[in-house]
Order: sequence, then C-alpha cells, then structure tokens
Amino acid sequence: MKIKFLLLITIILFSSVYAHGGSHDHKRAKPEGCIIYGTVLDSINSQPIEYVSISVINNNKDIETGGITNSKGVFEIKGIKPGTYSVRIEFMGFSIIEFRDIKLAFSGAIWKK
Repeated sequence: MKIKFLLLITIILFSSVYAHGGSHDHKRAKPEGCIIYGTVLDSINSQPIEYVSISVINNNKDIETGGITNSKGVFEIKGIKPGTYSVRIEFMGFSIIEFRDIKLAFSGAIWKK
C-alpha cells in the first residue's frame, strides 16, 4: 500500500501570555504553561484532517502530553512546562512527521512551518 505524501503541517508555538490576577494590585499572574497549536492539512488537496494525533515528547523520549485535531484540522495543547520537546504528528495512512528541538519558554512566540 502506497503511503500518501507527507502531511502539510503548520505548527504555531506560543508561550502563554501573562494575565491579570483577581486582585486590584495589577500584578502579573504566573503563567500556567506554554501552548502549542496549529492546523494539519493534507498536502495533496489542502483539506484539514480530523482526529490526527499530536504528541509532545520530552528529552527522555516520554510523551509529556498530547491532543487530537478537530473537524477543521486544528489542535491546541495547553499547560506545557517550559523546556525542549519533540512534536510528533501521526495519522493512519500518512507518514509520521516529527519536529525536534522545539524550545518552549514564557518569553515569546516561536513559529515552525
């Protein structure tokens, strides 16, 4: 069985933004973690792919967290600790895509295409 072409993937990595706490002293609240979100599209027809598995893998090769895409091919994974990770994209019938050395921090945004 011939494997379809690689998924056209767009992953946008953002750190959490600081939010105001409930008090009136306007101090910044501690972020709850970083966020990874993006869209998975078929490279042949540019259609979104639903139920694609997204795994966030730590340096010990353990899955830290993960998620799946919705009906529009969109995923969002929240609460990731700052650090260096790999992000693995998997779906039956498609080649596995893995992005390595993704650095997450509270200092800004990282874009990966």
